[in-house]
Amino acid sequence: MLEPLLAPNARVVMVTSGLGALSAQPRGLVKRLSDPTLSFAGLERLAEEAPGGYGESKAALNAMTRLFAQSLESRRIQVSAIDPGWVRTDMGGRNAPRSVADGAARVLSGVRP
Repeated sequence: MLEPLLAPNARVVMVTSGLGALSAQPRGLVKRLSDPTLSFAGLERLAEEAPGGYGESKAALNAMTRLFAQSLESRRIQVSAIDPGWVRTDMGGRNAPRSVADGAARVLSGVRP
């Protein structure tokens, strides 16, 4: 695990997506990811069930981000999830409004103080 390698006041950024918003997820998944007793083990069990596609995986990533933020808070390590937006990549397509450089800059903004 990487946790021991993180210095106090480190920043960890997960790359998420607006498609991972809980409001866009099936009700059952929302209930499980919003459960205040959700643990890393519970999240791992959920991942083994393969609950869906891209949006569901990003919703799970957002829940994992929350768990990491809570577990690393005592070491003053900031954990966040940042959506680079709709970016012109193979996945985003040529009509996406944001360049790769702009999307990367948005993610890097969470890494820099």
